[in-house]
Amino acid sequence: MLPLGLEGIWAASQPALLQHRWIPAPPAFSEHYFLAVSKRSDGTLEAFVRNPESNWGASIGTRMLTASGKRVELQASGENEIDGSIDPDGTITFAKMSASETDLTFHRASASDLQWFYPLPADHWTYHEPDETGDGWHRATLHDQGMREAPIVAFMNSIAAERAPQLRSPYIQSLAVARHGRLVLDQYFYGFTAAQPRDVRSAGKSVTTLMVGREATFPCCTTMLENGA
Repeated sequence: MLPLGLEGIWAASQPALLQHRWIPAPPAFSEHYFLAVSKRSDGTLEAFVRNPESNWGASIGTRMLTASGKRVELQASGENEIDGSIDPDGTITFAKMSASETDLTFHRASASDLQWFYPLPADHWTYHEPDETGDGWHRATLHDQGMREAPIVAFMNSIAAERAPQLRSPYIQSLAVARHGRLVLDQYFYGFTAAQPRDVRSAGKSVTTLMVGREATFPCCTTMLENGA
């Protein structure tokens, strides 16, 4: 038997290795990893990894966690095991587990760690006018711009209320609402800030396609109209 129970939330972090992808280099920030361990109805353990910065844990999936002495493994049918060990200080180290294929050492998640595991520190949200940050946006309240506060508060509370994230739970990193040229809502989740680069994935492809299509379509349409088509 192991000297400690494994159920619960474990946390690890390391400096992000994204500088080679960005010009200019982004500000320094960390990647955060959470190992969520729970007991199945048959008494075995299962675990999954959450990673807000790049959602890397989704590629691992939910796995059975097995333990023998100081050795632990994450196993899934048809997949290579992820080997780990219980360290003398009670932490757990898994080999080549991070997005950059480095070892990750997990400790019991503290309250400060969990700001990257839960959408917000509290399970409820209260509206306030966006803070002035010098980003060029004029600020206003929802009421000032003729918007109803109640449905927006209800929606934001549905995000904040997520206190038991699963492997595929959505990561809403931030939400901004502008009305009549004024920013009326600006909220960040999972520890993100305005200064941190985002992994936009397919959203970037969609915007690029829209922009390229716009540039390519209008000259064509103009030519057709000039020719009487």
